[in-house]
Amino acid sequence: MSISFNDESWLEVFDTEGKPLEKGLIAAGERRSYEPGQVSRVTLGNVSAVEVSQRGESVDLSAFSKSNVARFTLSSDGSVVPPAE
Repeated sequence: MSISFNDESWLEVFDTEGKPLEKGLIAAGERRSYEPGQVSRVTLGNVSAVEVSQRGESVDLSAFSKSNVARFTLSSDGSVVPPAE
């Protein structure tokens, strides 16, 4: 999974054990990449300025977004899915 930031945004990325991989404010123009199986849960702020791709395909975050914040998990096959309630 790769995340590109077109404007200042924040992110929280958690591994498969629920431990934080990265948390913080990310500057415009930055990019983050994560290996398959590395990430379980993601929260992105200012999501309107963020682009997420998985396996080279752009991910539509509208289904996972509310108030310009996106929350999603990655299933065992790497698909982007809504977070568990």
